[in-house]
Amino acid sequence: MIILITGSNGFLGRHFVETFYKNNYKVIGCDIDHTPHADLYNLKDNNDRFCYHQCDITDEEQVKTLFKNLELKSILPVHLINNAAVNPVVTNKGLSNSSRLESFVPEQFLFEASVSLIGSILCSKYMYLYAKNHGIKCNIVNISSDLGLIAPNQNLYRQPNLNEDQQSVKPVSYSVIKHAVHGLTKYLATYSPSFIRANSLFPGGVFNEQSQDFLDKLLPLIPMSRMANPSDLDGALLFLCSDQSRYMTGSSIVVDGGRSIW
Repeated sequence: MIILITGSNGFLGRHFVETFYKNNYKVIGCDIDHTPHADLYNLKDNNDRFCYHQCDITDEEQVKTLFKNLELKSILPVHLINNAAVNPVVTNKGLSNSSRLESFVPEQFLFEASVSLIGSILCSKYMYLYAKNHGIKCNIVNISSDLGLIAPNQNLYRQPNLNEDQQSVKPVSYSVIKHAVHGLTKYLATYSPSFIRANSLFPGGVFNEQSQDFLDKLLPLIPMSRMANPSDLDGALLFLCSDQSRYMTGSSIVVDGGRSIW
């Protein structure tokens, strides 16, 4: 089984690579950087079940070249994980913060959408063309977020002694784009069922050394009272890339500790 994972140098991307590798997949890592993250060097150098390709997925020619090179090497992925995304980090910089709606910059939104949406569409396009050319069925998993189901709770970022128009917020881009990611899933699922099966994974917030102040605000909003560990996503993701989910398409799996049900 061969799987292509975009955004493979990122925090979750690296974990996804290692998870599928440990489960005997041949893994193709793909990211905008020219070399794989240090965590993946051993995989790249010491075996033939992991290969890495530099690719800017917002550039159609680069995506086309990626799939052409894989085909020339007879490395033919059956699964695609559209994981690459831009996740704006919320900072507490008062008036210098540009994340607020009244400071909305279209160019920044378009940049973030070009990675999460345009990049996912382009990778899905060439995955579909490859599958159709070879007469096989491909499986696509789009990585959304719990913020693809609910709105950001801006109270998580509030700081005392700041006026409302000085408060840092999660910008409009991330949640809107992650909602749209599942729209892409539903479109793909109905576009050509003979060749594409597509589903979405909605992870909750994953722990990555967030501040205690942030955790104190967030954890009471999660029924399971903790953030996700990367490994909490493994079962759902492996399921979506297995024959056990063969009758699922256009569906959502939410792994968020229950946050989105409140």
